[in-house]
This record gives sequence, C-alpha cells and structure tokens, in this order.
Amino acid sequence: MSRFQIPGFIGLIGLRILLGPFGFNFLHGSFLDLSRELCTIAIVILLIRASLDISQDSIIKVGRPAITMGFLPSVLKECL
Repeated sequence: MSRFQIPGFIGLIGLRILLGPFGFNFLHGSFLDLSRELCTIAIVILLIRASLDISQDSIIKVGRPAITMGFLPSVLKECL
C-alpha cells in the first residue's frame, strides 16, 4: 500500500468493506464469521505477548492505578 501512501491495515479494512456484505458481497457469511473468530484469537495473542514484555517492577509501580482504571470501570458497567 506504499504506492497510495496509506498504512496496510487501512487498506485491508477498505478491501474487506468492498468485498464484504456492505460492498460487492463477494465474501460468504461463513467466511466473515471465521474472520471474526480469527480476529479474536489474534487479539488474545497480542495481549499475551504484550503482557510477557512487562517486568515485575513496572507492575508493582503502576499496580493500584492500573487496577482501578481497568477493573473498576468494567465492574461498574456490568452493575449499572
């Protein structure tokens, strides 16, 4: 995608829009379901790899703010 000066990820999103149900509808629905599941797996892998790069000292340093900013909003969202 360097010829168009846009990131490759944006080009892939545009291609999926064109080929998917909102464009020319070339992609079958089962492929889109599989694609959604593969995206979920990819996100899990990215989060695991990112967590392996964090040192224990940095976790201790930002532990309490990280818990309050990450855990509390999700609990409050489910309760409300």
